[in-house]
Amino acid sequence: MNTKKMMKVQAQRKPKTLNIPMMPQMPGNGDNIIESMEHTLISDERPSEMIPLEMDGQIVPNIFEQVEGYTLHKLFINDFGEEGKGLHKILDRLQNGEETDQLEFHIASNGGYVSEGIQFYNVINSMYKERSTAFLSHGYSMGALLFLMCNQRIVYEHSDFMVHSYAGGAYGKREDMINQLEHSDKQLKKFFKKLMTPYFSDKEIDKINKGKDYWMDSKELLKRGIATGIIIDGEYFERDEYFDVFKKDGTKRKKPKSSKKKGTKAEEE
Repeated sequence: MNTKKMMKVQAQRKPKTLNIPMMPQMPGNGDNIIESMEHTLISDERPSEMIPLEMDGQIVPNIFEQVEGYTLHKLFINDFGEEGKGLHKILDRLQNGEETDQLEFHIASNGGYVSEGIQFYNVINSMYKERSTAFLSHGYSMGALLFLMCNQRIVYEHSDFMVHSYAGGAYGKREDMINQLEHSDKQLKKFFKKLMTPYFSDKEIDKINKGKDYWMDSKELLKRGIATGIIIDGEYFERDEYFDVFKKDGTKRKKPKSSKKKGTKAEEE
């Protein structure tokens, strides 16, 4: 593991709702793209538009509401291993966004430096707390933690996820190394616990701190509430809707659970 002067730690108003599949995807152009060594940011301007008004799941005829324009920042995440200044422009654009901007992370990451991931955490918390969405191809280590940071967390049928504790080191005089390691351990345990507590028990977090890896597929992520939705064959399902529509073996029910009349025998799993 590479070390520098400072220790780097490596881990083993509208629309506010989800954009898929309702919003068309507009290609970015050269002026809207920033590339670093590991990541690519594409910022697309979405114009204001008039959309049909829905009430109780039904479209109201001849009545429309205006959705104001905004910028959608799509950040494609590889590994967390930036060594130079390439990340600075990405962070600068995100930190200088408007309050209507939205941020999407498209994660296909094996992990990397926790210190880099914390920079994204700070951007999300300061600018995009309720307007952040993560799409997970695979996220291991720091890639999994980034997924946990976002407000909406979308998986695909074959998404893959793994969390574990951090790995790192220090160099220098004996007392300096001891102090640095003790301080970093305390800080990182606190950071990991804040992200994991909604979805992992204290016992599980303790096991992670002691070296256990937790591997999860899409269904387990939905079950725990880590994922808020899933895309299957181009169709998007909210978490609760997924368990309403699909059986335990992943096949669709003939009728969703919610459509069954009270008192009738539930369809067998």
